[in-house]
Amino acid sequence: MSEAATRDSGNHLGCFLIPTFCSNCGQTPFTTFISTKRMQQMREWTKAELQTEPQLASQFLFAELPKPLEPTHLLFERRWYTVMNDQPIALLGE
Repeated sequence: MSEAATRDSGNHLGCFLIPTFCSNCGQTPFTTFISTKRMQQMREWTKAELQTEPQLASQFLFAELPKPLEPTHLLFERRWYTVMNDQPIALLGE
């Protein structure tokens, strides 16, 4: 599976999974280019699914990314949110 290849099947809801990006850190990042509202929706869905296993919440990251995407947006800017924390973090440089 390529880094930015997985989309919601058939309906292109703007959710991308990048499974190989953080393969060594134990986190799975999800991104969208649609809107902040879409990113918040993805976080809420994940939070609802993890109600019975809250210890897994730290394994997921979410970001709304701009187009065109630059490496600095992805890695160094505070754009990433966890399920439980409303303060954005950067993947690198903190």
